[in-house]
Amino acid sequence: MKKSTGLKLAGFFLLAVSITLIVLGTAVFPEADTGFPNFAIFAPGFMLIPICFFLIVTGFMPQITKLNANLRKETLDHAGKDLGEAASQTVDVLAPSITKTVGAVKKGMGPQEQIYCKYCGTTIDADSRFCKYCSREQ
Repeated sequence: MKKSTGLKLAGFFLLAVSITLIVLGTAVFPEADTGFPNFAIFAPGFMLIPICFFLIVTGFMPQITKLNANLRKETLDHAGKDLGEAASQTVDVLAPSITKTVGAVKKGMGPQEQIYCKYCGTTIDADSRFCKYCSREQ
C-alpha cells in the first residue's frame, strides 16, 4: 500500500471516530444534570479533527501537486500570448529609462565623441558598434 493511501485511510478513519465521539458526547450521553455535552467524550473527538484533516490533506498531496501543475500549464497555455505582450510592454516602458541611465553613466566617465549613424543619421557615441535607434552595425 502506498504511503499516501495509508494516510488517507488513517485520516478518514480518525474523522469517523471523532464525529462519532462528538455525536455521542452531545446527543447520546450529555451531562445528566446540565444537559451540556459530556466533556470527557466530546473533547477528544473535537481535538482529533485537526489531526484528521492534516492526514487527509497530506494523503492527497500528490493529487494536489498534479492539479496545481495542470492549472499552471493551462494558465500558461491560455495566457502565454498575453504574458508575452505584457513583457514586451514592460521592456518598451523600461528601455528609455535604462538608456538615459546608461547615457548618464557614460557622460560621468568622461567626454564622449558623437558621430552620425551612416544609415539613419542619428547621433550616436563614437565607440558604439551598433546604432541604438536603427540597430544596424556601424
